[in-house]
Parts: sequence; C-alpha cells; structure tokens
Amino acid sequence: MLDTTLQLTETCFRFVQLMCEGHHLGMQHYIRDQLDNLHSVNVVFEVAQLMKDLCLSLVPRLYPVLITGFALLTEVCQGPCSMNQFVLLNNGTVSYTHLTLPTKRIV
Repeated sequence: MLDTTLQLTETCFRFVQLMCEGHHLGMQHYIRDQLDNLHSVNVVFEVAQLMKDLCLSLVPRLYPVLITGFALLTEVCQGPCSMNQFVLLNNGTVSYTHLTLPTKRIV
C-alpha cells in the first residue's frame, strides 16, 4: 500500500512539474493560488511540507519521490517566479534539503 502511495505521489509531482515546464509563469502562479476556485490550495506549500516530512524520514525507497519532488520545486521557482520562491523560503525548504545530501565526500 505504501509503495503504491509513493508511486502515485511521484506521478503527481511529475505531472505538476510538467505543467510548469518552460517557465510557464501563469501555471506557476496557479498552483500556488487558484483564484477562480471557492477554495484555493497552495500546492507549492503543500509539496514543500510533504518533502520536509519525507526528508526527515529518509529511507532508500523514498529517493525516487524526493528526486521528483525536488525537480518539481525547482521548476515552480524558475523563471524566476519570486512568489513561489518566497513560499519556499518562508517554509524553510533550504534548511531541510541538507538532510538529503551526503555527509561524506564522494570521490
């Protein structure tokens, strides 16, 4: 069940990433604020929160989801989309990404 959830999460991350490809500023804003809906969901914030949780419980089976999630977060900020950068900065994204980096030098 967990593996299915991880695969679905990875697929959803990739889908949203592809929607923002090519510095599509309109879509980058839309995934943060859906002004045409009754209830807006800040997808950038929610993805960053999930990534934080995944980084705190780092195990090898999470690697594909983490890689795809970081690619998504990179894509939503490119352009640059300063409002999404602001969301990630305020969420502390940089402070937990170091958990995924090796502590020993790899030669």
